[in-house]
Amino acid sequence: MHIFCILLYTISGEKKLEEEKKEKRYYYVESTYGSFRWELTLPTDVDQSKVEATCKDGVFLITLPKAASAKAVKVKVKG
Repeated sequence: MHIFCILLYTISGEKKLEEEKKEKRYYYVESTYGSFRWELTLPTDVDQSKVEATCKDGVFLITLPKAASAKAVKVKVKG
């Protein structure tokens, strides 16, 4: 039997865009609304205290550093 612990991260948000133009001969209004939701399943070897997320110029970036227990260990080979 294998038991795996996983972490579930949920990212959700809403977008709202309204554009309005008033000219002499017409009045124009455009509205866009929507919501989103992403769910990411990650192994437990992520250091939860150092998770960072940024959104810049429409790009969403999530940084998930490995936990110290998951990092590679250097082993000296004798001989």
